Amino acid sequence: MATTTIGPVTMRLCFFSAAALFLLCFLLPAAVAEERFYEFVVQETLVKRLCNTQKIITVNGQFPGPTIEVYDGDTVAIRAVNMARYNVTLHWHGLRQLRNGWADGPEFVTQCPIRPGGSYTYRFAIQGQEGTLWWHAHSSWLRATVHGALLIRPRPGVPYPFPKPHSEFPIILAEWWRRDPIAVLRQSMITGAPPNVSDAILINGQPGDFLECSAQVPDLVKPTKATFGLEKSIPTVVYSIGRRDERCIVLFRCLQRDKMKRQRFSRLLTMHAVAVTETSIIPVAAGETTLLRIINAAMNTELFVSLAGHKMTVVAADAMYTKPFETTVVLLGPGQTTDVLVTAHAAPGRYYLAARAYASAQGVPFDNTTATAIFQYKGGAGCPTTAGGAGAAGAVAGAGVGAGAAGGAGAVAGAGAGTFNGSLGRSKYSGGNPGRAGPAPMLPYLPAYNDTNTATAFSNSIRNPAPVKVPGPVTQEVFTTVGFGLFNCMPGPFCQGPNNTRFGASMNNVSFQLPNTVSLLQAHYHHIPGVFTDDFPPMPPVFFDFTSQNVPRALWQPVKGTKLYRVRYGAVVQIVFQDTGIFAAEEHPMHIHGYHFYVLATGFGNYDPVRDAHKFNLVDPPSRNTIGVPVGGWAVVRFVADNPGVWLVHCHIDAHLTGGLGMALLVEDGEAELEATMAPPLDLPLCAL
Repeated sequence: MATTTIGPVTMRLCFFSAAALFLLCFLLPAAVAEERFYEFVVQETLVKRLCNTQKIITVNGQFPGPTIEVYDGDTVAIRAVNMARYNVTLHWHGLRQLRNGWADGPEFVTQCPIRPGGSYTYRFAIQGQEGTLWWHAHSSWLRATVHGALLIRPRPGVPYPFPKPHSEFPIILAEWWRRDPIAVLRQSMITGAPPNVSDAILINGQPGDFLECSAQVPDLVKPTKATFGLEKSIPTVVYSIGRRDERCIVLFRCLQRDKMKRQRFSRLLTMHAVAVTETSIIPVAAGETTLLRIINAAMNTELFVSLAGHKMTVVAADAMYTKPFETTVVLLGPGQTTDVLVTAHAAPGRYYLAARAYASAQGVPFDNTTATAIFQYKGGAGCPTTAGGAGAAGAVAGAGVGAGAAGGAGAVAGAGAGTFNGSLGRSKYSGGNPGRAGPAPMLPYLPAYNDTNTATAFSNSIRNPAPVKVPGPVTQEVFTTVGFGLFNCMPGPFCQGPNNTRFGASMNNVSFQLPNTVSLLQAHYHHIPGVFTDDFPPMPPVFFDFTSQNVPRALWQPVKGTKLYRVRYGAVVQIVFQDTGIFAAEEHPMHIHGYHFYVLATGFGNYDPVRDAHKFNLVDPPSRNTIGVPVGGWAVVRFVADNPGVWLVHCHIDAHLTGGLGMALLVEDGEAELEATMAPPLDLPLCAL
């Protein structure tokens, strides 16, 4: 019998291979994580909405801005270059930013602004988060047009906790002003009056079919001196989807095969904005399920959303999975996100997805327009079947990640989507679609603008998908009022608020004022005195009938201050948000930066810790980053203070934040190295000390 001898070298190789394989099993999850790099150029862009052409501030010339698509576990670097005329910062709404407040973004809270001509690279890790978030400017009112989706996929190989949808589509809700939103804010700050309401609600950058100039055919390219006679050799109908930086245009007739003329025409369109207002199209196939990722990026308006002829199944809110439930109406406050599954089971055709305001404050003006998009079956009777329709709409096939420069919504009709095609992230989602032929879409039912019962029923339906261990016992508690206030002033042009006052807002009677020379986080980290105090009151200075419609006028005027609330690392924090009837009761979407929190209970009237304790959901409370405090009511949230730094707490209605409805938590460092705030990055924008 032949014998085989295994030498020591062979044995060592076998042992090494086994050890390497064993090690690989542990390192594989880290190995598949990637570093994603994006470049965001903040710039002025010419667009046309509501019959008017105007300049707005955008990122990379896109409105809405680029979609960031990453996996849980990825690290992200986003270089923000400010080529606009305003200061700017960017915030990644809902990301925990563990120990890394330097990447959080709110102006003069965690950083000084990026000045015109400057840049800053936001670097952060995605750690244990997945779902639909979003990013936006956090400087002045720039977020009106500087915003986009932030989609976090589960780690490769990890499924969704629901059947995988056939396609996904982001729905970004926003507001539109015929004026520069910064001018709207400045007028309010000068006069003391509340800011003017917006002129239209938008879905994916478009108002839809029910507003002036919003269902028109694309503009004609007319013979002018500027066209150099090209109108005779190019198609006469051109549709621009606003991605001028990428020279992405959709042509309804192919350009003649003349490369020089093609290049000249592309340059022409880049120089002269040929933009039209259209309606966003959501292409679907009969029998298939689509995941709609709904984001309320509106500045000042809570919104009802409904889809004609279909039910929606809610599966996530604020990038946290929920216990699935069916609904015909979704409510989102500014800052909130909701993921819904929709199965295309209706008769093939066209159905409106519509959004309009939930305006909870009585007697307060609001934008009462209705925005629409079209849920359009492929191959349905009367539905356009051109490749350009589906391609421009930018649906995502399957659940692949797509952010490559060549896979955007503005790519030539029929371009595929689903994978990264380069290191530079680009959005693939268009705000419009040229396919406007076909039958009139079916309209959905939308609640009345003041339907608080429907709003409450929806919010109360959101639950955690499984029982959770709610942190406790509570070691630090804050009971804070959230509401309006009016500052007394001398009658005149600077005193145009209600009853000759200046409009304001506050938490626990403190109207929050930001510093203007250095950020709060820098002042805390570098021990710079005189920037803030840490004496934010944990209780109102005066207890009264908070939700009464007849609050004594002596209680209407808050005190301005930059007061932070100090929190010990590891503390179990409970915050009670209490609405007030000062001037008007209103639902306030309260956002806590750097944290997700459990929503234990909400209710109407004045919160009573004894009477209302039995309402606490300590079994499956939802986890959120933004909670709507009911109009004339209260909300109780709880979390563990495991993220050191300075974290803004504020109403996400920007008219309220600029009035002072905010404060900040100063979470102390823990004892261990990994329980302390990271050192600031070297390229952190300089402050005007």
